[in-house]
Amino acid sequence: MEKSGINILKDKEFHHSREVLSAKRKHLKSQGLGNKKMKADPFSSSEIDMLFEQNLLGTGNPEALLNTIWLNNTLHFGMRGRKEHTDMLFGDIKMMTTASGEQYLEYNERLTKTRTGHSDSRAFAPKMFATPDNPRCPVNAFKQYIRRRPEDALTPDSRFYLSIKRMVQPDASENAKQTWFTMQPLGKNTLGDLAKKMSMKGGLTGRKVNHSVRKTTVSSLLHSNVEATTVMQLTGHKNVASVNEYSSASLQQQQTMSNILSDIGSGSRGLIPQEPTPNTSI
Repeated sequence: MEKSGINILKDKEFHHSREVLSAKRKHLKSQGLGNKKMKADPFSSSEIDMLFEQNLLGTGNPEALLNTIWLNNTLHFGMRGRKEHTDMLFGDIKMMTTASGEQYLEYNERLTKTRTGHSDSRAFAPKMFATPDNPRCPVNAFKQYIRRRPEDALTPDSRFYLSIKRMVQPDASENAKQTWFTMQPLGKNTLGDLAKKMSMKGGLTGRKVNHSVRKTTVSSLLHSNVEATTVMQLTGHKNVASVNEYSSASLQQQQTMSNILSDIGSGSRGLIPQEPTPNTSI
């Protein structure tokens, strides 16, 4: 069936539009634009320090405490982006103690009427151990989060992440227990932008998004020589290749490689051993 004049005209307009967009894309690319970096950048230890110094992390105010709890959960439990945090319930984390008296938190997503489990289950229940002599102890931060929640939000099926109260007054004393959070669950959009928001406030560079923390978990463990197969058990990855994609050489590792290569010129080390010339005499 032959096309009508109207359809032919529409086809010409469609192809013209594609050509215009293609030309514009090439023009932007020639100017170094249009190549937006989509990969998340991990957090460095110095950047984490900066966020604590600026009270964007810590336990001294509601926003910092919420950020810290979210950061610790993502780091220590290897949690995935927005959905896993959004679905999280207060009873998913249990306070435990080892036989030698060390406290730790254990994350174990329980099955409920509305949750029937995930296909990407972890090999073990992730744990977050206390560091008593460290003012940034993750277990202590969790205790503060419990202390600041409404009493009715301490039931196992309560949403884990709660919205911050609009009006929060300074505590009258160190032992005062003022509630910082409401019964309203934290919105998924707010939860999904926590890393981006606190990074912008802290003046951090690079593309910092929620996924940056999960990338920090993987890269930090790999750089500390934890086996990729062990990291997989924490994060729930299905294969080693997926884990290795998260990690690029750290600055220290790059410097080490550079020093090795620089030493080639001096002949001190780094050279590939030269194989001996075979003796061809009989």
